[in-house]
Order: sequence, then C-alpha cells, then structure tokens
Amino acid sequence: MAARPRIPSSDSFEWQQVWKAPVSLKVVTTAWKVLKQRMATCDNLQRRQVLISSSEARCTLCKLNEESIEHLFFDCQKAVEIWNEILIWIGKLAVNHHTAKDHFLAFTNLGRKEDISFLTCVWICTIWCLWKLRNGCKFNQELWSKDKMIAEIKSRLWSWRMAFDFKTPATVFRRWCAAANLSG
Repeated sequence: MAARPRIPSSDSFEWQQVWKAPVSLKVVTTAWKVLKQRMATCDNLQRRQVLISSSEARCTLCKLNEESIEHLFFDCQKAVEIWNEILIWIGKLAVNHHTAKDHFLAFTNLGRKEDISFLTCVWICTIWCLWKLRNGCKFNQELWSKDKMIAEIKSRLWSWRMAFDFKTPATVFRRWCAAANLSG
C-alpha cells in the first residue's frame, strides 16, 4: 500500500474518517472524490467542457436521469436498492440523504462510537462497488445485478476486515454475510 500523505488538521471529520479507513489508497481516493464532488461523472465532465452526448450523459444504471454524483450514488433507484440492502444487513434504519457529505455523516453515525470505523468502511466499500459497477456497465457492457453487488460488498468488507483487523476474532464468512456484527 502506498504511503498516505499527512492529513491537514483543518480537514473535515468525514475526510479524516475516510483517510483512516484500512483500505487501499485508490479506494480511499474514490471516496474522497465523491465527498469533494470531484468524480468524473457526466455532469462534472460536461462542466470541464468534455463533449458528451445527451444519451451518454444519462445514468448508466437506470438510464433515466443525468449522471451526477448525487444521482449515481444516492438517488438512482439501483443505488437506493443497494443502500437499503446494506442497511438491512447491518440491522439499521436510516433516511436516504441526497448529498455525499450528509449521506456519509448520517450513515457513519448509525451505531455507537466504536462502530464508526466499521460503518465508514461499509460506506466506502459501497461507493467503490457502485463506481466499479457504473464503469463496468458503461465500458464493458456488464449487467446490473443487485445480488452480485451485495455479495461483492460483503466479500470486500470481509477481506478488508481479515487483512486489517487483528483484534477481532475470525468469524465464519457465511455468518458474516448473514448479518454484520457491529463492534466486533
């Protein structure tokens, strides 16, 4: 893993939480770009005067709205389905927020203080998997599958946990997939 630069003390809570997450630099960078509104979504590319046809500017997942960070990650019906499944998996209820920062802060505050690190990883992983799915659908003609997405998110979180969390006892993967265990 590449060395991470020092976090300036003036950076916001969400950035510091994302930066501390035990995941690869490219995954952290993707989450940071979402929080800072810097992802290469169609609306951002158009603002940078990259020519995109109106049909290409539509959300790759639902094909209904213009692709923006807010739509792709939080408002698209496909993304909402994923977030709802993740909430069921971790045993929480939440209101869907429509901006990255509000969504992040609400999601990571669903549990106790000791759950924030895990919830941050879940949020980052879901963002990463949605971005990968978007790119797979847009450039490789992959097909949307909610079940495949949920399985990938759980699998990635499991591997990150096993790689970086040495304090928690190992859990059987099937039990992990059935219900996330916050704080341990």
